Amino acid sequence: MDPDPPSDAQGFAKVGDVLLARGETERAIASYHQALALNPQLFETHLSLAAAKARQGKLAEATVSCRNAIALHPNHSGAHHELGCLLAPRETGRCIHQLSEGDCARSQSCRFSQQSRHAAGASRQVG
Repeated sequence: MDPDPPSDAQGFAKVGDVLLARGETERAIASYHQALALNPQLFETHLSLAAAKARQGKLAEATVSCRNAIALHPNHSGAHHELGCLLAPRETGRCIHQLSEGDCARSQSCRFSQQSRHAAGASRQVG
């Protein structure tokens, strides 16, 4: 039995994070959308939504969410790094858009798993 639904944006975002961690990507996306409808300024939620969309291989939608996060915090190097991971799906662990040696070292730990990037790359080749 699911707990009572949240009533605020932060609550929906947290539920989305739990659902995404459990592999319930569709439900996580719905929760992130509810959070952002209540408060479109939730930077982390835009990035989480991008991660969920990337898991589904929907890189164009994930890129939009990542760019929305960057619009909120244009100097956040981590968000730019995540965007680079989305824009370079065929790379094997190194993102084209690297801002520093620290980002380079973190390239294996993008929110967007290597498996999602490879799956998306394969779907692009098929289409």
